[in-house]
Amino acid sequence: MSGTIRLKHLCVGRAEYGLNIPAEQYKEEGLRLIRTTDVTEAGDLTPPESGVYVSREDASSLALANGDVLLSRSGTLGRCLVYKSQRHGPCTFAGYLVRFRLRDGYDPRFIFYCSHSHFFRDQLALESIQSTIANFNAEKYANLPLPDWSSEASQRAISDFLDAETARIDALIEKKREIAALTAARYNAAIDALAQHEAPMTIRLKRVARIAYGLGQPPPLSDDGVPIIRATNIDRGRMKSDDLIRARLEDLPLERAPLLAEGEILVVRSGALTGDSAAITGEWIGSVPGYDLRVTPQAVEPRFLAHQLLGRFVQGQVDVIKSRAAQPHLNADELGDILIRHADLTTERSVADLLDSQRSSTQELQLALARQIDLLAEHRQALITAAVTGELDLSEAG
Repeated sequence: MSGTIRLKHLCVGRAEYGLNIPAEQYKEEGLRLIRTTDVTEAGDLTPPESGVYVSREDASSLALANGDVLLSRSGTLGRCLVYKSQRHGPCTFAGYLVRFRLRDGYDPRFIFYCSHSHFFRDQLALESIQSTIANFNAEKYANLPLPDWSSEASQRAISDFLDAETARIDALIEKKREIAALTAARYNAAIDALAQHEAPMTIRLKRVARIAYGLGQPPPLSDDGVPIIRATNIDRGRMKSDDLIRARLEDLPLERAPLLAEGEILVVRSGALTGDSAAITGEWIGSVPGYDLRVTPQAVEPRFLAHQLLGRFVQGQVDVIKSRAAQPHLNADELGDILIRHADLTTERSVADLLDSQRSSTQELQLALARQIDLLAEHRQALITAAVTGELDLSEAG
């Protein structure tokens, strides 16, 4: 490697922005219009059925050619796709993507791997830090310095090595994700099996719990104050503090949305996470119900109900409700009409104890698997960085 070279010096012509075309002009067939959301972190496209299409006439000169490199300039900043005509079919690209077409003698896979390196991601963060939203224009991309491997053979050797090594790491990550999914499935199966065996009677949720909405309108936000729990903070029975927002107590409409008490349950009412839920425990007592559904158990053991809401028996009913609308949605009346298992409180508490233990062991294993996945992802990025910068001697790596 001989120093660095700017991305624009590896390319034929200037970087190009994609089409700005309204949804009204989408077609049922034609060229697939690749959007930022269509490009996966792994550098592939989402399935064709999730895509949108435009006519060849609308695409004009922006049809993609084999080996074109697309970089996302907003939202999924830095995400990269190497277009492969045989794999991806006829495509063009949307305005929040930037196209680079490499000169002969440069392997587009090498650029893809550079986009996954520490130095590339660090440069994006540094250059965009002054922007209020993550945005990176074509000129900034074009001027990014990359490791200068002028030999195509060297680029190919690095890319071939990384193809094999990242595939191996990705397979390990996928295996751990499968194990995590199996542990979740085992917990879900335990919910339904125990509830059905010990509490065979069914009853509508509204008969044993009060269901209400959270905040109608967002209050003024504050850097400190009372946590507001939103759908993004709810994850399969547990609360997450990621992207948590807060408001001052005096700004909250407590007469309409009182602070949450232990044992209450929040159920996501709209969007991709519709039907997910979590109970209020520990540090979340005294938080504010966000914009979702609030379930207050009255004639049911709260823990028993919280487990059931995550089980297949209830989730199957939620799926039917969601399928009735163009956008997933669940209102208070619909949730109240859902059937749950019911028994005497002593039985419900006994079942809840068993399910608490099952969930605890499940979550411990899932957290351990998540840490392993994070370590593998860090190793993957470090390996890519070392390979493309020449820190790793590939003659010894094999």
